[in-house]
Amino acid sequence: MKVEQLTTSITLCTAIVSQLCQHKHEPVSIVLYI
Repeated sequence: MKVEQLTTSITLCTAIVSQLCQHKHEPVSIVLYI
């Protein structure tokens, strides 16, 4: 796996988690998506 792909994946995951945190303040939902 290339470093660029890994960085992109991490960025996408971070963005998704951030959106979840903004819309839902439930730690359980965040854990499920990780």
